[in-house]
Amino acid sequence: MIKENKNKIFIDKNLNDNIKHKINSYYYKNIDIKKINKINNELQMIAQKHKIKMLYKKDFQCDMNNKICFGVTDEVMKSHYDYGHFTLEGAKFFGKRASEIKWLKNLDFDFLNIKNNK
Repeated sequence: MIKENKNKIFIDKNLNDNIKHKINSYYYKNIDIKKINKINNELQMIAQKHKIKMLYKKDFQCDMNNKICFGVTDEVMKSHYDYGHFTLEGAKFFGKRASEIKWLKNLDFDFLNIKNNK
C-alpha cells in the first residue's frame, strides 16, 4: 500500500501500468540514497583493503536512470515484505532481473571450479 495525496493505493494484480510506475517511483523517491552510498563507500574501502569485489543490491532493485525502484513486479505483485526481505514473487523477479543485467558477471568463480560465462 502507498499513500498518494491522502488516497491509499493497494497493490493488486489488476492495477494498470501507470499505477505500477507510480508505485515504483514512490519506492525510488523514498530510498535514502545518501545513507546507502555512505554505507557502501565504507564497505567498499574495507573490500578494497581485502581485495574483495563488491556487488550492490540497488543495481538490480532499482533502475537509477529511470528513477524507479521495484516495489512491485512486472505482474504487479508486492516485491518486499519489509525493508530487507523479499516476497517469493519479489525474489523470483529480482533473480530474473539480476540475471538480465548480468549482476554476477564480474565475480571470479574459480574457487568453485566453475566459470561464470554470463
